Amino acid sequence: MDRDAPALSGSLLDFRPSTLLHFLGLTTKTGALRVATDDRTVVLWLQNGRFVGAGAGGDDDVVEAVVAALRTPTGRFGFEEGAVLPEAVATAAGGDRGVVDVLEEAAEAVAEWEDCAEAIPSTAMVVTLRRGDGDLSLTADAWSVAVAVAAGHVTPPAVAAHLDWPPLRAWRAVKELVDAGRAGLLQPAAPPPAGPHGMAGPAAAVLTSTERPLWPGGGVDSGDWRAPWYAATTDTTEPA
Repeated sequence: MDRDAPALSGSLLDFRPSTLLHFLGLTTKTGALRVATDDRTVVLWLQNGRFVGAGAGGDDDVVEAVVAALRTPTGRFGFEEGAVLPEAVATAAGGDRGVVDVLEEAAEAVAEWEDCAEAIPSTAMVVTLRRGDGDLSLTADAWSVAVAVAAGHVTPPAVAAHLDWPPLRAWRAVKELVDAGRAGLLQPAAPPPAGPHGMAGPAAAVLTSTERPLWPGGGVDSGDWRAPWYAATTDTTEPA
């Protein structure tokens, strides 16, 4: 037995993050939950069963971190019981939020991610602007994305980085432009053929494992995200 391993640990194929978080909230645990894949780790800090921070330093957005955890299809988790954030960090991060409230908000964001994934199946897709006839009402975010694309930031991640937006905000605005017929999506250019010595040209942009949850259904907890035993022990109203 690995004495350094967290007491609560295992595979996401056996326990989904939503079930884990409900358990930790219901049992008023204090510690750090880590949800890890080969190329990223989501860290969520709890104190007495309530969220007080996210990220390695505790200062990331809690809802965004929970969304990332829920959209992680495979990997491992570990809960370090008793780990605490400095009070100043937890206060600055706007912590002390109930698990149920955060999960309900995160579930809405996950559903929106999946809706965006239907229209934008890959982060490598190239956004192209299109002319249109007649008047059209767009949100300020959609106009900002159109300007960013015209300036040469032509993929959703490039738009988000240029505008310093959370990814979901950029994807939502790109989808609005596509749905309105003011933008189209192109596959990334194919890599150049191999050279005379068998050396391949630069590889085309492809989905990495961190991007696979963007695919429709990727990484989403199936069915009711509140475990039956949890629903049976609380009188909290089920989310719509």
